[in-house]
Amino acid sequence: MVAGLFLVSLFLYPLFSIFSAAMVAPAMVVVGIYMIGRLGQISWEAKESRIAAFFTIMFTVLSFSPANGMAMGFISYAFSMVVAGKGKEVHPVIYVLSGLFLTYLILL
Repeated sequence: MVAGLFLVSLFLYPLFSIFSAAMVAPAMVVVGIYMIGRLGQISWEAKESRIAAFFTIMFTVLSFSPANGMAMGFISYAFSMVVAGKGKEVHPVIYVLSGLFLTYLILL
């Protein structure tokens, strides 16, 4: 469903581009509330989780984009797990998503 709506939004972009940032701000506040609610469920004892959570939060706030924050969270988690010597504990899908997000951020 989401993929289909994104496909439709590609063609309706000129119409959607008339919305200003002021119209999107309330939705961003709600996203922030949901993100803050999940902070208690993070495994704060593990350095790798702390690093990924930090980068996710900081890049979301500084770039005003949850997608950029999520991208940096995936990338930093995969990188920190490899550096910590726990690379085999990471699911291969995380590495694939990290590579895609890295490409996305480089081309951005």
